[in-house]
Amino acid sequence: ACEAADVQADSLPWSFAASDADPRSLSLFGGDNLEGGTLGTAAFVHALKGLGASPAWATVTIVANAMRWIEWGIAAAALHVDDGPAVTPVRCLAHLVARYNDEFVDGRRSALRMITERDAVAAAPMVLRVARVLHLNPTAARIELSDGHYGLPAVLDAPLSQQLIRGLMAVGQKLVVAAASYNGADGQSPLDVDAQTCLTLSFNGTRPARPDAPLGFLASGSCRVDGVADGRNAVAP
Repeated sequence: ACEAADVQADSLPWSFAASDADPRSLSLFGGDNLEGGTLGTAAFVHALKGLGASPAWATVTIVANAMRWIEWGIAAAALHVDDGPAVTPVRCLAHLVARYNDEFVDGRRSALRMITERDAVAAAPMVLRVARVLHLNPTAARIELSDGHYGLPAVLDAPLSQQLIRGLMAVGQKLVVAAASYNGADGQSPLDVDAQTCLTLSFNGTRPARPDAPLGFLASGSCRVDGVADGRNAVAP
């Protein structure tokens, strides 16, 4: 059986009560962006721009996507640590600033973004998290996978679909995926893909990963061909 995070990617609020923010930091989010006493996407866009972020990255679409995975990542991590970090506006903003610096300033891209932009192949070994079950089907189930920055639909072959139906794969679980294929247009952002764009996963190329395995591409040589990994990317048999 898998070790799921018990947190749905869409089960967390994308907004906070204004009272959740430290009064000293509330001004960062801008009084005009309090929607019914809550801090929503507009408030985080305002805060990011106020800290000097480029408007090219600090958009509602990009920030809403980033907040989805940031909130989920913090909540999932807290399940594995006693007195783990709480999902707070200031903590989420700190993660958002770090993500802006990584993506926009330093030009680092996540695994799924590199795949959809056709700068990396989907067949490369990587660790992804099951974010949602989109459609149960005994021969071709569909799920959403995330690299912690973006989400992308994936179609499972018949044996993997059976694993999902039997509860051996679940939301929150991390998977080591290899030899996947990508079906989609060339050179597009993960935020712009159409409904037909997806990864295709096979039973022989998919294994459960440890809950603490870092998301993204595996370093070269980190996973032996017998499926038993070493170091931080250890994979359950």
